[in-house]
Amino acid sequence: MKNVDFRYPGTDHNQLTDVNIKLTLSSRVAVIGANGAGKSTLIKMIVGETLPSNAEEKNTSFFLHHNLRIAYIAQHSFHHVEAHYEESPCAYIAWRFKESVDREKMESEGYRLSDEEKEKVQAWGLEGIWSRRMKAGRLEYEVKKRGVREKDNKYFTKEELLDMGFSRSVKQADEKVSPPACTHTPRERPHALIKNRGGAGSERPDRSLVAPTSAPDLAARWPPPLPPPTNHPPRSPPSTPVWTSAP
Repeated sequence: MKNVDFRYPGTDHNQLTDVNIKLTLSSRVAVIGANGAGKSTLIKMIVGETLPSNAEEKNTSFFLHHNLRIAYIAQHSFHHVEAHYEESPCAYIAWRFKESVDREKMESEGYRLSDEEKEKVQAWGLEGIWSRRMKAGRLEYEVKKRGVREKDNKYFTKEELLDMGFSRSVKQADEKVSPPACTHTPRERPHALIKNRGGAGSERPDRSLVAPTSAPDLAARWPPPLPPPTNHPPRSPPSTPVWTSAP
């Protein structure tokens, strides 16, 4: 991230100005700052929830490695499920991770196709980016066009696809084909998750709804009631007994 600015729509000032960050595989980073300093705004930009306001400027760059996989839990925990109150938790999981891809991430601002890119996809006849490979030190993507047989798919370099205006399509392809976090463990399909979550004598989680644990419901129950007042101090836990020999 180099020389990046961010401004919320409808405002006349930047929330973030001239941000420069470089994170590597060995980085262990904590973002600290005062309230309103822009910590959450920065994190949202890194994970793809938002985009730099000055992304079109030549001296601005925002790069994510093509093998990078990001796990993100929003500051407001119900941000992820607020549109799924009438569904069961397992139905939500099955919707979100269908085909082993985070659908919610694909629909975020940093990954979903812009109207301009959709027009280019339609005009060029792009059906999808199926795979990628490294050839002669260059990253190439297998491209499927509508009306073209699979065996006639062609490979294009990443630079060529970006020049054609398919930047978000490339980001989506990277997310789909990048190696999972645990390569030694096969990915579990949503129907397997639903099956494995139940069990003999246990409450089936796919029968309950997300709504009973919605944000308004939790707000009504928070903070929890305090214990009744008492004049007696709390009892200390018993100390470890000391064994002695008989006199």
